[in-house]
Amino acid sequence: MHETALQILAYLAENPDAGDTAEGIAEWWLPAGAARPPLASVERALAELTAEGWLSASRGVDARTRYRLAPGKADGAGAGEALRKERGP
Repeated sequence: MHETALQILAYLAENPDAGDTAEGIAEWWLPAGAARPPLASVERALAELTAEGWLSASRGVDARTRYRLAPGKADGAGAGEALRKERGP
């Protein structure tokens, strides 16, 4: 799994009700400064997580796509478990 995808899952494990656009996720959910991944990397990670069923994507009235944990993943526990499996103990 892509490192940025793991960072997004880590955020959602702690904040399971969160939802935002790719730009908002890049700005608020991920590390700041030099460690912040570029927007293209965030968009790839969001596509990966959506394809794998972790995220749901919906268009807002402003036509921007918003992402959040998919139904059935809303407690955030699954995100934390996936993160532990990818990163190890």
